[in-house]
Amino acid sequence: MPDYSLVKVDRDGPLGILTLNRPEKLNALSNPMLEEFDRALAELGADPEVRVLIIKGAGRAFSAGYDISPAGPMKDIRTITGDHEDVKARLERWLRLWDRPKPMITQFHGY
Repeated sequence: MPDYSLVKVDRDGPLGILTLNRPEKLNALSNPMLEEFDRALAELGADPEVRVLIIKGAGRAFSAGYDISPAGPMKDIRTITGDHEDVKARLERWLRLWDRPKPMITQFHGY
């Protein structure tokens, strides 16, 4: 089982639970967190015991959105080409959620 620090992966019978785990930053989405999120979704999606995925956030908010701090995911975008590649990669990431064969429930709270 992969080691995660920015997301938590739990199983409860047929439920696969993916928790965004940066509560001190209101689960703001950083590049490392999004990479772990992708790996965790793939892991839970491939598990034949998991029939439903639940995505939630630790702490007082589901997610404040993208991390816009200087070290956040937007730090390397300096050109039009870089911006295009970044937008394309982000869109592909979120569209992969639509392609998951298992039902997903998002447990929103807070921000």
